[in-house]
Amino acid sequence: MFNLRTVALAAMIMVVGAGEAFAEANCWCLVSINNLTNLKNSSGVIKDYGIVGSAFTGLTQQSDNNQTTCNTRCTTKAAPDTGSAAVAASACSAGAPNGTAVRAWSKVGTREYKSSQFIGTLIRANAVYSCPSGYSLSGTNCSNSVAPTYTCPSGTWKEGAKCVRQGCAAGSMNPKPNAWAGIAPGVSAGGNSTGWLTDDAGGTRFFSNATGSCSNGGSIVNGNCVNTIAATVTTPAICKF
Repeated sequence: MFNLRTVALAAMIMVVGAGEAFAEANCWCLVSINNLTNLKNSSGVIKDYGIVGSAFTGLTQQSDNNQTTCNTRCTTKAAPDTGSAAVAASACSAGAPNGTAVRAWSKVGTREYKSSQFIGTLIRANAVYSCPSGYSLSGTNCSNSVAPTYTCPSGTWKEGAKCVRQGCAAGSMNPKPNAWAGIAPGVSAGGNSTGWLTDDAGGTRFFSNATGSCSNGGSIVNGNCVNTIAATVTTPAICKF
């Protein structure tokens, strides 16, 4: 004759299968920056304690009682990390915003997660930077931009960033050529041209690049002297519980 235990076991096997009926269920414990309530899959994990304690066996290995036991184990395991600076740093690195409640979570086998030890509420703020007068803040750098100073050698005059000297005198070319045409191999007309060009008065001029210098100690970038220095940290970044 079958006793009640045998009948119960047979019924369990019929419902969940032989493999599940005799399976073991581990107690899992981790710390997450996300709310894992009623979720079976974890996310936002910043510390994983893995399996805590021995596995649960028998027909009720994933019971509510075992879930409660596992939760107590997880609380004990995570308690030393309450207020941990290292855990707070991991939470910040994971992108948790200011005010995030960080806690441990437990579950048995494939059950849903249950909240466990509270680790702390994250307090974080970005660093505050400042720049010297005349500089603008860009990220963690300060930038200053001024117009370059251009100089030309004797015998030339300055036009913007070009040095110019007269070749053929104005009106000396007959017939008068088209204005600002290149008259030497490799020279083309245009505002950035260098070399010999006709002028607009029937003569020729030689264009060369002027020597640019920066009063702010920077470098010429796109026609401006740009000097970039590191910004001063006025208030350090905060990341703690």
